[in-house]
Amino acid sequence: MLMILTGMSGSGKDAIQKELTDKFEFERIVTVTTRPMREGELNGKDYLFTTPEPFKKETERDRFIEHRSYNTLVEGKPDTWYYGSLKQMLNPNKDYCIILDIQGAKAFTEYYGK
Repeated sequence: MLMILTGMSGSGKDAIQKELTDKFEFERIVTVTTRPMREGELNGKDYLFTTPEPFKKETERDRFIEHRSYNTLVEGKPDTWYYGSLKQMLNPNKDYCIILDIQGAKAFTEYYGK
């Protein structure tokens, strides 16, 4: 099973995902980001952290199911952070969960079927 969580910022998606992974043995699909790692985060567990150039190369190679960019301010300077979900085979005997925006959820349902 693939559980896709969507919702507004602060709506509890992360808390629901934590419950699914802690109590119901769902595996979290780890996505790729170019944003800086925050205190307490681990590369490969929270996100796969990279820089913009390799991320852009992977988009050109069609390696993502979905990807997006967000404009932000870092220390008062404009920056763009990229996020994406790599194409991967999911084990049909496992349950997965992922947090996505609406466009990402649509891309996942198209890629993995309905």
